[in-house]
Amino acid sequence: MLETERHAPGHPISQEVMVAVLERCDQTREFMVQMWLQNPELARQAGARIAELLSPLSQKSAT
Repeated sequence: MLETERHAPGHPISQEVMVAVLERCDQTREFMVQMWLQNPELARQAGARIAELLSPLSQKSAT
């Protein structure tokens, strides 16, 4: 059982659990970015917002 499942609603979450959750979110984000970068067609299907996030900063500042 996950430690987060042992906490009842309204009870504080330990710093260790919160850091683990944030690290997992960051790993998931990095996986998605790599997947989109490696598959441009998939990134295009994801929409304009994803294309904007993946575009180089120099293109963003020029517009």
